[in-house]
Amino acid sequence: MGIKDLLKVMKPFITPIHIKSYSGKRVGIDAYSWLHKGAYSCSLELCLDVGSVKKMRYINYFMDRINLLRYYEVTPVVVFDGGNLPSKSAIEGERR
Repeated sequence: MGIKDLLKVMKPFITPIHIKSYSGKRVGIDAYSWLHKGAYSCSLELCLDVGSVKKMRYINYFMDRINLLRYYEVTPVVVFDGGNLPSKSAIEGERR
């Protein structure tokens, strides 16, 4: 779920930059964030478990982003969240 209000705090320090500026570098990707965003495009199909190819659009969204990074010679390091941490048990309880 991320850090609460992180973008608000960071906004004064954020400068728009073209992705090609990261050419030759490695970047960490929050896999679940991209998969979740892509799932908006086919949420009905996913919820109804429709057997159509349309329900796989979230994978296409994810892979389009990965391929965009690769096009600009940026190496994506895809990160999936691990298990729950004991130190975050209170926050996990709130989220449930």
